[in-house]
Amino acid sequence: MAEQIEIKVGFARHSNIIGVQNNYLASATPPLRLELQLLPPGVTQDVSKDITRFRYTSQKTRMIGREKEQKQLQEFLEGPEPFKWWLAVGAGGLGKSRLALETALEYQKQGWEAGFLGRQRTWDQNIQFLKTPPQDWPNKPVLLIADYVLGKPQEVGELVRSLATRQHTGSKVRLLLLERELKRKLKEEEEETDWFKQFLGEDSYSRSVIASSQHRQEALKLAPLSMEQLVEVVNQWPSSKRPPKKEWLTILERLDVGGRPLYALFLAEALQHGSTAAALTWSKDQLISDILDREKSRWQEGCVNLDSDLPLLIVATLCGGIDTLREDLPETLLTQLEQAVNIQNPPWSERSLHLTGHAMNAEQSRLFPLEPDLIGELFVLQELQPTQANPRLDKRKCDLRAKLLTTSWKINPIETFETLSRCAQDYPDHPALWPLMALPEDHSIWIRKFWARTVINVIYFAGVHIQEAKKLLDRLAALAVAHPGEATLRELHASSAVNLIRAYSQAGDPIRARELYDALSKLAADHSDEVILQELQAKGAFNLILAYGKTKDLTKAHKLYDSLPELASVHPAEATLRELHAKSAFNLIHYYSQAGDLSQAQKLYDSLSKLAADHSNEATLQEQQAKGAVNLIHTYGQAGDLIQAREVYDSLSKLTTTHPHETTLWEWHAKGTVNLILAYGQAGDLTQARELYDALSKLAADHSDKATLREEQAKGAVNLILAYGQAGDLTQARELYDSLSKLAADHPDEAPLRKQHANGASNMILAYLQAGDLTQANELYERVADLLKSELSITTKH
Repeated sequence: MAEQIEIKVGFARHSNIIGVQNNYLASATPPLRLELQLLPPGVTQDVSKDITRFRYTSQKTRMIGREKEQKQLQEFLEGPEPFKWWLAVGAGGLGKSRLALETALEYQKQGWEAGFLGRQRTWDQNIQFLKTPPQDWPNKPVLLIADYVLGKPQEVGELVRSLATRQHTGSKVRLLLLERELKRKLKEEEEETDWFKQFLGEDSYSRSVIASSQHRQEALKLAPLSMEQLVEVVNQWPSSKRPPKKEWLTILERLDVGGRPLYALFLAEALQHGSTAAALTWSKDQLISDILDREKSRWQEGCVNLDSDLPLLIVATLCGGIDTLREDLPETLLTQLEQAVNIQNPPWSERSLHLTGHAMNAEQSRLFPLEPDLIGELFVLQELQPTQANPRLDKRKCDLRAKLLTTSWKINPIETFETLSRCAQDYPDHPALWPLMALPEDHSIWIRKFWARTVINVIYFAGVHIQEAKKLLDRLAALAVAHPGEATLRELHASSAVNLIRAYSQAGDPIRARELYDALSKLAADHSDEVILQELQAKGAFNLILAYGKTKDLTKAHKLYDSLPELASVHPAEATLRELHAKSAFNLIHYYSQAGDLSQAQKLYDSLSKLAADHSNEATLQEQQAKGAVNLIHTYGQAGDLIQAREVYDSLSKLTTTHPHETTLWEWHAKGTVNLILAYGQAGDLTQARELYDALSKLAADHSDKATLREEQAKGAVNLILAYGQAGDLTQARELYDSLSKLAADHPDEAPLRKQHANGASNMILAYLQAGDLTQANELYERVADLLKSELSITTKH
């Protein structure tokens, strides 16, 4: 019977069968096998009953609004370099994978080898091929796409280093990485995500190789679609029931879907089968729940056996799919597979097609997860929520469900970590999230590591659930104590503590944040040979300074800040400690400036300047000095102290001149210039303000590839138009406004310029009104009315 089942559905009971396969893989380098298969038509002509309809590979709708990103990818792919990599980021449902798919299909037509690296076994085989390229390397350009690298950053980093330093002179290679985020926004700061830091590597050589092979330092950030574009997406969806455009816009604006086309498609289908009135009160979660409920109804119509089939789908969704040919599948899962296969009415191949869009048979041995991720994640959360929240499940079924998460951890800890991390990001308030964070009783070192990494992310997205987050941190702390030989657990415990300190800081609870920081400091002191703990202590201090700043307790904030230089001096080789010292100095400058204590702010700026000068090869320190200068220039300007503002500005100018290759410094220099233009304009010194604006315009022209410099030029123009208008010099104001209009017209794809153009128009109209020239004011308003309505955020100042 076991052999018959194996032939039918492609899963194995006998180790000798898999052993032959594993021996073959070990003795031969598998070929490069990129995935670029479009999904076949669904099991029904009714699109609303096709399980694949929302997946990017189904291409049910035409891709809309990605012309700019496609052009940027074209530049990435068509450069002459042998190897380059780039990162594309965007929220779930924004269209990263669809954009990558369309790009790969286009370049495949042009003769490229293009596609996704795959998952699990396919991924492993492709990585093996790419790290040790054999003689049969494709004789054509290659585009590799790695989707979701959160769980394997070090492996992807090693791949980049291998491709960047490979010796053979084959065709050029491009590697496109897809993830949800590169940086996370703190209150006053942005910091790289942990996965990206691990990807870059710890040693300077690795970082140098990866940096030198990067296409651009800035990631390709997918822009949210406009409301008009979302409506265009909706209009492609087959529907006999489509509300008027005005109602679409009302619902989309209220849902605040972040310009994500996937949500627009969810809404299109929901309204096709439901009430527009009901949709007016929905949340995003309720919208997806409506879609999922329809999926479950479709499963029942397709005779899916909920008892035998759903547990398999839950595990497959948790762990990124089940490779049924694996030798080490848990016995409980094999039993569940046998149970599903033995049900013949309808057969398993047909039921699995209804579940996932892929019919399992001898050729198709993988049970796919429920996709897209937003639906799969909610499915897992709903099915595994606590018994009291899911009364339709009896105790026997609940006991079974409780074992599914343990099974997933055993099969694939990396993919389980990724799925639970995305659940925390997309559904942070779901009641099942915290129970799902139970650590399996039978846990290996591999499971412990990835469970602890999941704790970091779940705590990061905890929001108001701080008490649950603290309980979870305590469990991780106990686990680290129980396994003292695993230094990684201490590091992950410390990282989680840093995130919880941040959460307490954002909640305005510095007392509990301080308690955690003290415990973190003790952990670092008890393991003084583990430098990473000292670094995490410094990160905790950075977050705690934010908490003290938020509650305006600058005495405690400054005292904590004073401990950072000592920590850095103990580990002079650790540049990260100096970086955190500098970032904390910048935050304190900001807080002292807000409090009007310019003396303390200036002292901190002087200290920060010295730190940057003493380590002139560390660009992050120079950037923090530049940011501190921008804040001080603004504060001195608002206080009317133009002498001090100019002195700080001159130090900023010297910094950027000393480091001409640090383009980020030019951006901060431009921001400082805008602030000083505002200060001179408010003081009525239009000569100085105009000189600064002309210098800013030249800077933007000299660096025409930097859109951010044009944006600052536009902001400077807006400030100067306001100053000229207040001085009654309408000729100069209008001349400047016309140049701003031309700047925006010359760069139609740059939305920030349109917004500043609208702000400039508002200031110009205000100037005409103040001068009593209603004719000019009305004429200008008529010309830019649409622009003002769509772009203007009601303001007249930078």
